[in-house]
Amino acid sequence: MSKINVAVLGVCGRGGFAWIAQSILHELENHPFFQVTAVITERSSREGMKLCEGLDSWYEDHPLSSELAELSLLPPDAEVLRSNSNVGLVISALPPQMSQKLDLQLAAGGMPVLSESPGLRGELDIPLITPEINADHLQLIPAQQRQRGWSKGFIVANPGCTYTILALAIKPILDRVGIDGAVITTMQAISGAGPDAIAGMAIIDNIIPYIPQEETKLETELSKILGKFDGDKILPAEITWDATCCRVPVLDGHTAVVALECKKPISIEEAIEAWNSYSGLSQSKGLPHSPNPIIEVMMDDDRPQPRLDRMNGLGRSITIGRIRENKTIRNGITFIVVGHNRLRGTYGNTILNAELLYQSGLL
Repeated sequence: MSKINVAVLGVCGRGGFAWIAQSILHELENHPFFQVTAVITERSSREGMKLCEGLDSWYEDHPLSSELAELSLLPPDAEVLRSNSNVGLVISALPPQMSQKLDLQLAAGGMPVLSESPGLRGELDIPLITPEINADHLQLIPAQQRQRGWSKGFIVANPGCTYTILALAIKPILDRVGIDGAVITTMQAISGAGPDAIAGMAIIDNIIPYIPQEETKLETELSKILGKFDGDKILPAEITWDATCCRVPVLDGHTAVVALECKKPISIEEAIEAWNSYSGLSQSKGLPHSPNPIIEVMMDDDRPQPRLDRMNGLGRSITIGRIRENKTIRNGITFIVVGHNRLRGTYGNTILNAELLYQSGLL
């Protein structure tokens, strides 16, 4: 099968979203399904510049390849992307307000858009996909196109990094015995805030016990990811959430303590079996970036740890440990989960979603 030409939007800016877009450029080099043939600029003043001339900052550890550096920056215009580079997929990593304009503009022009931005995740007709969990939510795309009057274009959203990691940990238990409620405390790595969002003096020797909007987004995004497709909409999972989200002095790898109130009793052994046996559509479809295993369970008393376990499964698996009965809640079970917020969360899940779209015949 021939490769799909991809355009990436958001590369030239500053901060966390630009870093994600630049990571996506790197991940798509030599990809079996995709090749980057265009980079889109959100600033009209930079149209026609070479990528190496239009960058505000380069955040990746890997240098920008000479081939990509010479690409001319194109406008966010679907017809231009088709005529100049025969683009078949746009991957967008923009701040929320910009994505709400430009991602919609590109989809309305007939482009499939995979959006990394939080700006569109809450839209009822836009699926929020973690491939191992809810690939069936892609069936929402025809309803989206009908409601918005789009003939070919569509948008699929990528969840926040924390929520992808948590959803992967919670889904096997939800499927096995059902869940009424969850109490979650996250300890999120500083890279999740972007390359220049937190001053060193603020985080060294410290824990910041609040991340703006994170607790609200955790509730809404997890409910949507774990919800059910009923034919023309997503029915959110009926789980009561209580979340406390903290920033900790760890470079990469989010950690969360999760206490679940299950609908039926579940033993530690049954929970472990549910996690160990869990498989998703990403594996059955043979997605190149699909982790194996999806979930790694560790029985050591002092694991998982972000520094030791964030790279399990090349950084694409999540790791669960410290599993124990919780006697303070009905049918309670508590565990700790660690996942790489970038390789498994942000851009890693975006690459998996692109592969899912390709293998599902949607590109």
